[in-house]
Amino acid sequence: AGEDGLVVHALTPDSPGRLLRTTSAMEADYSPDSSRIALLLHPNTVEILEANSAESICHLHTDFPLEHLAWHPDGTCLVMGGDRGRIDMWILKKLSTGEVQPGKICSLSGHQAFIDQLVFGPDGSTLFTYSWDYSSIVWDLISQKPVLRDPRIGVRQVGSSSDKLAVKKEIPAEESIATFLKPTGFKTLHSIGEARQPMTTQMSPDGRLCVVSYESTVTQTEAECVLWDVAKGMEIYRIPGLWAQFSSDGRKLFTFLL
Repeated sequence: AGEDGLVVHALTPDSPGRLLRTTSAMEADYSPDSSRIALLLHPNTVEILEANSAESICHLHTDFPLEHLAWHPDGTCLVMGGDRGRIDMWILKKLSTGEVQPGKICSLSGHQAFIDQLVFGPDGSTLFTYSWDYSSIVWDLISQKPVLRDPRIGVRQVGSSSDKLAVKKEIPAEESIATFLKPTGFKTLHSIGEARQPMTTQMSPDGRLCVVSYESTVTQTEAECVLWDVAKGMEIYRIPGLWAQFSSDGRKLFTFLL
């Protein structure tokens, strides 16, 4: 990709390039299955192409200058970063008509300067970013919140197991391999709407289920207990109650109301 357009080259000696687009582009990125190409067009537009036909599928528009983009491992989402630490994540929804409709999922706020690097973990639940504010941030994409900030290194690449990172230091300039120790004390099950302060949290004896109890609020007039499937990260049921407790065999759940 460049000022002369987009040219695809096969990785064989003396193979001619295939011109897909004459439109200038700042950056091009294949989707994980190589079926689509995301073109970063100056200053705030991304065009999605069919890789084989070079047919335009859709356009994404942001309200800030873009510099870099990256595909989510599932090939349905794109993350885009640019000026003043701005990061947006978009999804490409396929409609029943066959058309693709782009939609913004969220904005990630934490960096203060130009976004220089966007790297997904292999399972897609984690995003590593590096900015000209000389900090790297590890994002939990379920809660859409940062879980770690490191001012020493910039993440360049993530290994297939997510625990080995290719990193670069700016001052002094050097590259190395670092180990990323994942948090073991918690797992984000779900995050939606405004945060609520839980009263109690209890796991079932087999660790398969979790119940979280909440006090009543102005909008939620009755206290409630929310039952979760821990492995799937899915809400199963909501039960009225201020407090909940599993039986010793984990087959019953007792709730209490005042």
